[in-house]
Amino acid sequence: MWKVAIDEWQNDGNGWLFLGIIGKKHALTKSYEDPTSYGWSLREAKKSSIREQWSCGTPRRRYEKWSGFRQGNSLYFHFKWKRLFTYNARTNETEFTFDDIITKGRRDQYFIHFNFYNGGTKRTLETLRPEEIARMNAFFKHSRLD
Repeated sequence: MWKVAIDEWQNDGNGWLFLGIIGKKHALTKSYEDPTSYGWSLREAKKSSIREQWSCGTPRRRYEKWSGFRQGNSLYFHFKWKRLFTYNARTNETEFTFDDIITKGRRDQYFIHFNFYNGGTKRTLETLRPEEIARMNAFFKHSRLD
């Protein structure tokens, strides 16, 4: 499990943020398009925004009702054998779930993955405190996601 805090979201009319996992340490600039990449993105332009789920490097689903990554969000990620969950502490809900990650029998070949375009966006990757681990374990067990 790991936690990503969106400390500051800067949008100059061309903002982009991708959070997820990837199976390569050295991916290309458009790492979200890598076939081993899974995650969620928010692309904001001056008059619109596109929120998507990416699977195997391809956008698979748009989320019209999701407000996207927001300043002040704390997102908890949990990866357990072909399943990736994201929990939003602000809304107290599981934001997204992947149930079909291709692991080729080795879970240890995935890495935490960020891709961003806008130097003003600040995010923090944090380890979980013991009380956060207990809360997340209870949440995932209660939600039958674990």
